Amino acid sequence: MNGEESDVLAVIHPEFEAEGMDRDAFVNWVNKWFEWCDDYHFEAPELLEASTEAGVNVSGDFQRNWLLGMEASDTTIEGAEEKEVFGSLEEEGGAVQSIDRVESITFTIVDNLIISIEGMTLSDPKGSAMGMRDPRIRKLGEFFSGLDDLPVIGGLFSSSETAFSGAVKSLVTVVVLIAVVFGGWVMLGTMVTNLRLSGVMARHSFPEGTSYQQQHAAYTEHREQLASAQKECRRHDFYLRQLIDEGRYEDARDYARGMTAYCSKAGDAEGSDTYASYLKRVDELEHASKYSEEHHLERPGS
Repeated sequence: MNGEESDVLAVIHPEFEAEGMDRDAFVNWVNKWFEWCDDYHFEAPELLEASTEAGVNVSGDFQRNWLLGMEASDTTIEGAEEKEVFGSLEEEGGAVQSIDRVESITFTIVDNLIISIEGMTLSDPKGSAMGMRDPRIRKLGEFFSGLDDLPVIGGLFSSSETAFSGAVKSLVTVVVLIAVVFGGWVMLGTMVTNLRLSGVMARHSFPEGTSYQQQHAAYTEHREQLASAQKECRRHDFYLRQLIDEGRYEDARDYARGMTAYCSKAGDAEGSDTYASYLKRVDELEHASKYSEEHHLERPGS
């Protein structure tokens, strides 16, 4: 395919198709490429061959590279910048734009003629030439080309299929690693939190037949009864009340903290808030009790 377009068309079958294009459309596409490209190379270092019912499949990673010359007449730009634009094009008249692309392409051959092509990009050569020679597009292209140097994702901005595929794989690998690390961090945080809550719950020793699960079930049932009756009142925890009546304020605090932790583990935010308020109430009652005892023991003139 480094020869004339007639060399290419000589191996195209009359029933040829490529990406939905019929033979006439493909012939027109080939003619345009040879008309607009100063130099066009199409080759593969290694080819694989396989026989099928449709014919012989020849496939490989083809490297396509072509050169587009810079000519002021190759672009039409209107507006206030027209003079400046054409001046810059004329100054660069001796420059060329090099393009390369690697594609995995499969040819199906019958009787030494190509009847179909799969995997080959059939872009408009004239549109490609016009776009690449537009200085504003060139500046944008140079910007994205500079992004090729970025680690991991730089190849996403490359025209090379190999570089692009490598960048995609690297990006996927990095995303997976980040997801694994984040997932591990969340699991570790959950484990640490549960251990802390378990430690808080373990500080209080229940009498036989009593547990946080039973106390929470009783609290939940009482709360639902209040909600259904639409009454405005706070639940009184009888076990907690007993600890307070016996003057076991430290045990009462440990119990209230444990119930707060249990509600948090169970996802009961309302219960957690309720027992957090009970903890404050225990402190208030202990303070009131000590105050009462001190004044009760006072004697006139002491």
